[in-house]
Amino acid sequence: MITTSLLGSVTLFDITNMVMKITETQYQHIEHCMPRQRGDVSHCNLQILNAI
Repeated sequence: MITTSLLGSVTLFDITNMVMKITETQYQHIEHCMPRQRGDVSHCNLQILNAI
């Protein structure tokens, strides 16, 4: 078990299952680096990045 003042008691399981999601504001900073979507798409680039 790992203990820190910010997280309290944290197990290794908790650390490996943490999820990071990019917000719309963060995505706007990198949007120009993403490919332009063409055709009939069902998911936006932000959703794809958060799925990865």
